[in-house]
Amino acid sequence: MASPTCRRNTRALAVFWSLMVGCGVLTAVCVHLAGRELDRPWAGFSFNAFGHVMQAHHTGLVFFDTILAVEGQPVQRHAGTAAAIHEVLRHTPVGTPLTYRARRGATELDVVVPVQQTTWRRLTMEFGLPLLVALGQLGMGALVFLLRPRTPRSWRFLSFCVVWFGLFVTIFDFQSTHVFTHVFLFCWYLTSATLLHLAFVFPDERPIVRQHPHVQWLFYLPSLGLWGCERLANLFFHDVYAPYHLGMHVAQVHTVYWGVTLLVSPSKVLLFFGNFVPRARRRDLVKERQGCRWRWGKCSNHLWHSDRSV
Repeated sequence: MASPTCRRNTRALAVFWSLMVGCGVLTAVCVHLAGRELDRPWAGFSFNAFGHVMQAHHTGLVFFDTILAVEGQPVQRHAGTAAAIHEVLRHTPVGTPLTYRARRGATELDVVVPVQQTTWRRLTMEFGLPLLVALGQLGMGALVFLLRPRTPRSWRFLSFCVVWFGLFVTIFDFQSTHVFTHVFLFCWYLTSATLLHLAFVFPDERPIVRQHPHVQWLFYLPSLGLWGCERLANLFFHDVYAPYHLGMHVAQVHTVYWGVTLLVSPSKVLLFFGNFVPRARRRDLVKERQGCRWRWGKCSNHLWHSDRSV
């Protein structure tokens, strides 16, 4: 009969590998979506599902400009702005200039950008590099978990890495193919919470967490609250959401909260590998270094006295 510890290890590994399979499926789907964009027409700048510019690429637009119309045709639609822009692009030959009506703050302006074609260079820069970062984050979390499975700190670090993996693996989709928009946003809002949580428990728990273990779950309330406010406003108050830029304001508040988490997150969070070296091995290394110093000192004294005698 299996022991309780063995059963817990089996359950932990089952959850871990299920999580890895889910991440692998998400990666495969994102690779497929990005690959389909090759040689397709694109606007020359990247925008999210809500029509906000994400990467301007020297087109005269700036980050978070809102696309209102293309060639005089309004495209601002609830949950369908990006689809409306893509519909115009699909029926326009590459190289044809299109006039975009954009809103920047309280002003509206017209910008003319020719339709371009997606190349390998664009996919490499906008999808390939973030994909490598995402896989590196996931591999780092998996390595730490497998070194010390079933420990609370390993699970917390794995959660941190999975959230960042989700952010980077879907960033191209967020600003191009718009299938996993809400997955990206959920991960974006959770990055601040997981970073703050990790800062308080990794590699060593802070006194407040040791005295009050449940306080660490409060770190997620601001992030989840901002994400919930953004989702509810977009779903039920879209007539106010778009004109008053509610999504942008919520994102700005979260950016400020992000800055606060960076201030309270010590740099030792990044130096995580030292915590997973067994303490006994570290003591052995210290003793070995001390022994080397003693032997070196003894050898130096011997050579010194030998020279003096000569």
